[in-house]
Amino acid sequence: MGMAYFTGINLDAFRNFTRTAASFHPGCNVFCGKNGAGKTNLLEALYFLSLGKSQRHSPLKDLVMHSKTQFSIKAEYFASGAAHEAAATCSETERSFFLDKNRLPSAADLVGVLPVVSFASEDLLLAAGLPAERRRFMNILLSQSDKIYFLCIRQYNKTLQQRNAYLKNNGSNARYLAVLRDLLVELGGEIRFKQQGLIENLIPQARAALTRISGGEKLDIEHSAAALATAGEHRKRMAEESLQCQARETALKKSLFGPHRDDLRISINGRDVRRFASAGQIRSVSLALKLAGVRYLREKQDSGGILLLDDIFSELDDERSERLLECALPENQVFLALPKCPAFALPQDRAEFNIAAGAIRPLV
Repeated sequence: MGMAYFTGINLDAFRNFTRTAASFHPGCNVFCGKNGAGKTNLLEALYFLSLGKSQRHSPLKDLVMHSKTQFSIKAEYFASGAAHEAAATCSETERSFFLDKNRLPSAADLVGVLPVVSFASEDLLLAAGLPAERRRFMNILLSQSDKIYFLCIRQYNKTLQQRNAYLKNNGSNARYLAVLRDLLVELGGEIRFKQQGLIENLIPQARAALTRISGGEKLDIEHSAAALATAGEHRKRMAEESLQCQARETALKKSLFGPHRDDLRISINGRDVRRFASAGQIRSVSLALKLAGVRYLREKQDSGGILLLDDIFSELDDERSERLLECALPENQVFLALPKCPAFALPQDRAEFNIAAGAIRPLV
């Protein structure tokens, strides 16, 4: 398929951008500007066109410029050997998405078209935060690369919501609970099996990335669910788990088995990252996982990945920062948002922009 990358963007009433446009480099794009100028907002617009939502979990009303009723994003991109266009027009209550001017049934149809991985300060939670952050990381990667997984996790979450609501309202129909349980087991077995494959793929890539960034630290990642040979074996294990926690579920009024309770155990040199890692190590591990993630997407999609990197060099020394950028650039399009130009050398083949007063201006 070849490399997929953004070639340009037009923004209208998105966040602080009144109306602005920019053309992008297929490799490295560097955006400098003061805090609050809109660097993160630009990355958010690119993410929104790739996954149909904000990586900052912002509601639509926060994305619309103050005093405006809707925003629009239009981006040109190159994929599968041809030029294409993706667009979104959204108000506080409605969303419309388009590919090559054809309206899509839903935002879900965008997922996987432009494989993207984002890193910002909140992504430090990936290595050191709550388990939900690591589950989200797996879900986003797999949803972009595997349509079956995307459909499974969407149906699983919907079924989980139904079951938890029924338990919370003291539902006592054992047959109905069993139907929902069986559906969770069916979907959950597939989800766990695919997550297991993802982690097996990520481990060597994340280890290599961390070794290159840090200069020698060894990374280990382990899924909390047992590694099993088939999705069927995972379903059998989940069915056993569900029977063991029936009484507690009734007491606590929520579902206590399945992938929504899983986690990744991450360690450096045999020591738990969440308990023992420094701020720099946590940042390096989180970045190594993201770099492994974009490589995974590149292999599964047979196309280059897109990396959105927001102020990634804070708490990293110049040597680690330079090695990190070397890891990120090959075969990926990189969007790098910085408060100022770094002390170390950036790639010569790049495009640089200044963001100020709601406009994106190329630097010659």
